[in-house]
Formats: sequence, C-alpha cells, structure tokens
Amino acid sequence: MSPINERQWQGRLLIWRNDLLRLNGLPFSKVEQEVEVTVGNEIHRFSDLTLYNKHGKRACVFESKLRDHPPMVTLPDICL
Repeated sequence: MSPINERQWQGRLLIWRNDLLRLNGLPFSKVEQEVEVTVGNEIHRFSDLTLYNKHGKRACVFESKLRDHPPMVTLPDICL
C-alpha cells in the first residue's frame, strides 16, 4: 500500500466506522468528519471524526493521527 496522508486516513476511518455502525446494530446513528467543536466561548476546533448517538447528539469526538505526526490538541483542550 502506498503512503497516505492524514486526510485520506480520516476518510478511510469514517467509512469503516459507519460500516461498523450499520452492520452491527450499535447504539449510534453516524460518524462525521471535520465537525466544528467549540471549547468554552472562544476556541473553535474541528474534530477529525465525531460519533453521534441514536438521537443525533454528539457522543464522542476522535482525533486521528498518523504515527509520524504528534497530536496538536490534548484531551483536556477539547473536552465538551
């Protein structure tokens, strides 16, 4: 497999996770990519992937990084 960039990796994860939800009847409705997350009233970030519950509310945000890229945001920075 040829090297991929971070956006390609996120796209693949998005497809795989939505397939897992659809095929396994998990209690979530969908996964979306690059959803805006507001931290406090000032900081806006975009999560790589966002998981939604059956009612359409955010359940979890994911940051995915390739092994050779350090994370840019730590968990306390993005807690909702």
